[in-house]
Amino acid sequence: QLLVVTGVKPVTEALKLEATGVELRAGGFVKVDECLRTTCDGIWCFGDMAGNYLFRHCANFEGEYLLEHVLHPLKETGQVPKEYPAIDYTGMPYAVFSNPQVAGVGLTEEECTAQGLSFVKGVNPYAKSAMGDARLSDHGFAKLLIEVGTRKIL
Repeated sequence: QLLVVTGVKPVTEALKLEATGVELRAGGFVKVDECLRTTCDGIWCFGDMAGNYLFRHCANFEGEYLLEHVLHPLKETGQVPKEYPAIDYTGMPYAVFSNPQVAGVGLTEEECTAQGLSFVKGVNPYAKSAMGDARLSDHGFAKLLIEVGTRKIL
């Protein structure tokens, strides 16, 4: 089996962003800060053009974040708040709808180890899960990382 992932390249040239003061970062994505603000005051960017996580559910999440922290306050008060919390991608899921499918959420084993977290790992064959059984799958697995002491799913 072979999975070929060629990457994503944004098409930003036609937008003529240089006329707005919006800067691009490496790879052609729009440069944004931790609140999705661009380098031009009053312009925000989210989704694939921001290049944070190139998944539809991330674009939805970022859009909801901007609604809550920028557009709703603007509608209610006529002003955008000067300060608001940075977007928090903790728990941002990802999925590649290939065969086999690849998905994940949370920290990896490597990230847990690098952060000095004490954790246990549970691995179960995908075939033993409800979806794996329904699909008659003979490959794959589901893995959980649990923090020792707190029992928090990492």
